[in-house]
Amino acid sequence: MPEERTNVLKIFTTPGEFEPFTFILYQVRDLRELHVTITDLTGEKEIIRQADLDLRLVTYWNIRYPYRITEGIYRNVPELFEKVTVNDVKRKECQRYWIIAHIPADTSAGIYKAEIRIEHVGLKNPIFLLVECKVLDFKLKKDPHKHFSAYFSDPERKYRGMTERLYETAVNNELQAMQDYIPVCSPE
Repeated sequence: MPEERTNVLKIFTTPGEFEPFTFILYQVRDLRELHVTITDLTGEKEIIRQADLDLRLVTYWNIRYPYRITEGIYRNVPELFEKVTVNDVKRKECQRYWIIAHIPADTSAGIYKAEIRIEHVGLKNPIFLLVECKVLDFKLKKDPHKHFSAYFSDPERKYRGMTERLYETAVNNELQAMQDYIPVCSPE
């Protein structure tokens, strides 16, 4: 419906930040060679290059539900961010795109604009979705006491039956593996 559509994606960020934003295409008919691209983010005096805008398609898999060990019950869930800019899609299947904008640390404050270009076989004129990115005039500070990871596990189930000391060792080893995975960043 027209009221469900948007023509502008608005985000805000700070210099040195990785800022994700997303949009979804919902097509009412099958589309061949759906092609989605994004331009540079252009400001008054500076450009955030297209190479700093990582465009990914969210792909869905049937995963056992409610647990990965469940038999016979599945749920279609988002699983991967894939570098896919051209694909064939079936009607009424959402195509979610995820963009991670890396704003260089020396970027000046201001409004930066880009266009997302959407095309497919049979479409006479491309569809454009405007992106407005407001870069704020300060940098975020890193909290050295907070750690984040791409891992997830359920230690109570994973290490069930272990003695208290063995359980603590296993959990600490897993935590260390997560911390080793995180790239070393200089504090700002």
